[in-house]
Amino acid sequence: MLVDNRDRPELELLLYCLRMRLGADEAERIRALIPGRVDWGRLLGLARDHGVVPLLHTGLSAACSDAVPEDFMAELASYVRKNTLRNLTLTGTLLHLLDRLQSRGIDAIPYKGPLLAVSAYGDIGLRQFDDLDILVRRRDLSQAMDVLTSEGYRPPWGLPGRPAMVFSDVESHCNFSPKKGRFALEIHWEVFPRYFTAASRVKPIWDRLRPVRIMDTEVQTFSAQDLLLILCVRGSRQFWSRLCWLCDVAEMTRDYGEEEWETVLLEAERTGMRRAVFLGLFLAEELLGVRLPAGVVQEVSADPVVKRLALPAVKRMAAEVREDASGLERLSFHLALRERLADKIQYCLRRGLAPTQSDWAFMPIPSCPYGAYYLIRPIRLVLSHGLVPMRNPP
Repeated sequence: MLVDNRDRPELELLLYCLRMRLGADEAERIRALIPGRVDWGRLLGLARDHGVVPLLHTGLSAACSDAVPEDFMAELASYVRKNTLRNLTLTGTLLHLLDRLQSRGIDAIPYKGPLLAVSAYGDIGLRQFDDLDILVRRRDLSQAMDVLTSEGYRPPWGLPGRPAMVFSDVESHCNFSPKKGRFALEIHWEVFPRYFTAASRVKPIWDRLRPVRIMDTEVQTFSAQDLLLILCVRGSRQFWSRLCWLCDVAEMTRDYGEEEWETVLLEAERTGMRRAVFLGLFLAEELLGVRLPAGVVQEVSADPVVKRLALPAVKRMAAEVREDASGLERLSFHLALRERLADKIQYCLRRGLAPTQSDWAFMPIPSCPYGAYYLIRPIRLVLSHGLVPMRNPP
């Protein structure tokens, strides 16, 4: 058993409610937990912390809404209404930005956020998100930044054009802040950080786009297979510390066929991310009852490191107060995700030596040659993360 719920009935109840397609056994287990020692305030806190309040509301409504305190269900319903309105507002913002980018001839691909809510859950209000993600081609990055700046978005740390383009060689995205509203706009030109995968180039992704209709507008987004790989890598990078990320994986795999699974595994092998994908699938199976094909289960079970990595991930996920991982913990976990020695070496070299936007923020010198930041970076890492937890990945 990955999670010991004997003293945490709220966590067990939450995990069962997150199974979007409840069977008779799951519904019965939920009803059995209700009369017990459920702390409703703690349950709501867990759901908020993990970004799954709408899914908790859906699960309780489907299984036993009459057995739950009315004021608690009313609070959940109110939260869901507010989340839906916020999501619709952010979706409108996203569609406006896509239109502005495309009017300048910039191919822009939205993903995660509202696109994932619709494609995975079938409902814009069932997923909580606080940012918008758009992929552009690297050659269009400078123009895209101009468009966003003209729309009132502030670039990261006030990065001017030249440093932003220089750091785009080693970064995968940058964050823009709106003048109004509490959300982040992430512009990507790679879907994975350069340091994290063996092959992060995105050309195959552009060849496998699919249409999704959202708010009566058809937009192009990633294929279901590419999106699953992206979700598993994102979750594994962050220790799977939030249940919402695992729910995304669970919902994306519900209706997969043999062809989809084959593509996912081949792409995971190409990028050196098989173990990251296996970890996400293993956790989705163990915690959320996802049924995987026998062949996939066999491959996951054949890698003993996956279960070893799942234990600290679940421990961090289940903690009432989650602390940031230390630099050593992050390094150890990320290296263990890699099966090939060459990938481990590449990760260490790129992570330790390649300058990032954080290094520019640490010491912004507009006239400084880019190569100088190869010296600045190790100094910043020692000062920032030598003996203290890593609060934000550099």
